[in-house]
Amino acid sequence: MARRYLSGEMFRETQLAEAADSSDSDSIMHSSRTLREKILQTQKEGCDFANVDVDTLIVTAAKELGRDLYSELPQEERRQKLDAMINKLQQEIDMESEHKLELHREEKDAPDQQVRSKIAADLAKSEERLQALALLMLHYCSGWQNCTEREDETKAAGAQAV
Repeated sequence: MARRYLSGEMFRETQLAEAADSSDSDSIMHSSRTLREKILQTQKEGCDFANVDVDTLIVTAAKELGRDLYSELPQEERRQKLDAMINKLQQEIDMESEHKLELHREEKDAPDQQVRSKIAADLAKSEERLQALALLMLHYCSGWQNCTEREDETKAAGAQAV
């Protein structure tokens, strides 16, 4: 099976960097969908999907692509941008988790089947959103980890030079 991952340049086309600077949670969700679509589109070109777990492939690609996030920036600025996005994503995850919990309560107390069906559809959307946010969190945490490793390497190289 040929494994081909998105280049950093293709990834930038997904506009995740723009979502990091946006306070609009819809931009974050759009970026997540775009990331997933780009990964799937690229993977279709060289993979036999009968033998591939697509979710695993997407997670692996998100991790690999995350290592290149903001890599063109100086280390300190890169760390700050990654920290800001991770914090923003965590807030979105917390809010969506609360929303999902509230939907579960409403579903439990729903008076009839029609209302429960509507709430069930909303729950499915909420779960999809949480999964997308988790994928983005993994993506940005991978970038943060890479940033930290580079800082450690720089410190170690400086210590050896002394």
